[in-house]
Amino acid sequence: GRLAFCYATKGCKYYQDPKGFVQYYEDAFRRCSQLQDDTIPRLRPPFSHALIAGILGAEVELVNDVLWAKPMLESWDQIEHLTLDRSSPWARCFQNFYRDLLGLARGNFAVTVYETQGPGDLMAALRGPEQLCLDCYDSPDEVKRLGRKCLEISKEFGRWQHELIADQDQHGGTWITLGWAPPGSMYFCEHSIVSYSPDTYREFIYPLDKGLTDSFEHCMFVGYCHTAAPLMDFYLGLKKVEVIQSCEANL
Repeated sequence: GRLAFCYATKGCKYYQDPKGFVQYYEDAFRRCSQLQDDTIPRLRPPFSHALIAGILGAEVELVNDVLWAKPMLESWDQIEHLTLDRSSPWARCFQNFYRDLLGLARGNFAVTVYETQGPGDLMAALRGPEQLCLDCYDSPDEVKRLGRKCLEISKEFGRWQHELIADQDQHGGTWITLGWAPPGSMYFCEHSIVSYSPDTYREFIYPLDKGLTDSFEHCMFVGYCHTAAPLMDFYLGLKKVEVIQSCEANL
């Protein structure tokens, strides 16, 4: 699990260099192979959690080897102009990285489904996590309007990434962070929800997560922080979520 996690966040400095990215992980692959277990070497593009916001037009910067998007939504009037433009610079960078990674992968490792930002995480990236918490009290209707738009974008991104790896040998399924998964599986994250009380999550984020997961046949949810434990009953209520992954043992 730890290696699968570092594939998502480490090596972001190679986001424009697929070959360098693969070389960065070759040692990890060699060490894994010495275990002689059934682990499948796998990689996905190293764009961290900045990708969707970057495609939408946010400024992205590399800080401590991780890509971060700066909040860009200064006015609620901007909501209707948010579009997942596949011709944008960050979208082209993402598509090209996947294309090159698939070429390097042949017979060496699997290329996995990319992590979809859940609507809550995307809202926090666009508005700023602290500001979004205040917005839930000051502008609840606008927050819900932003949430509906982010839900549409998360759904579209979740489907699009499957198109990018469609020509890979998938053996009747697809490749996801920990290995093989049924066709059409979606892997999503909601890290920012640790900022919300159960009541706030229930009102603003849970309907969006349910809408996202209900749009796919199989889903994996990932949370990194034990402070999300009070929301566990909500996660278990997402009927399409079949795997809940944590990088902290006490979640």
